[in-house]
Amino acid sequence: MELNIYHLYPDVLNLYGDRGNVLCMQRRLEWRGMQANIVNVPIGTKLDAKNCDLIFIGGGQDFEQEVLLDDLKGEKTAELKAAIEDGVPVLAICGGYQMLGQFYKTWDGQRLYRRARPLHRRLRAADDRQLYVLLRRSRPQHRRL
Repeated sequence: MELNIYHLYPDVLNLYGDRGNVLCMQRRLEWRGMQANIVNVPIGTKLDAKNCDLIFIGGGQDFEQEVLLDDLKGEKTAELKAAIEDGVPVLAICGGYQMLGQFYKTWDGQRLYRRARPLHRRLRAADDRQLYVLLRRSRPQHRRL
């Protein structure tokens, strides 16, 4: 059993130790007999989500979010939207979630626009039960998370 976790902007969005969160998910899945592959998707790298099981995007400060906004406005928006419409779950933390919307508002009130329409209309907050169902689908049925 194998799960592919795509980590968007790991080099820029790591304010809350998000790399550690991804490693923790990987390790916990391994404890349950699943191979977890981490695919880093930094700025300038195409998001090829055809084998993706989960997209993770962490939080960052205003400066870091401004740095990657041009990359997110480009091809990645279409790739992300296609993945979301195909049912790929997204775990977005803090600013990572905010950046999936139409714009991001900085501390000084400036609106940094990513696109005309938000991506996250298709997203909703997941509770533990939904995450459990997602992970349960891709692993043997004999153990609970």
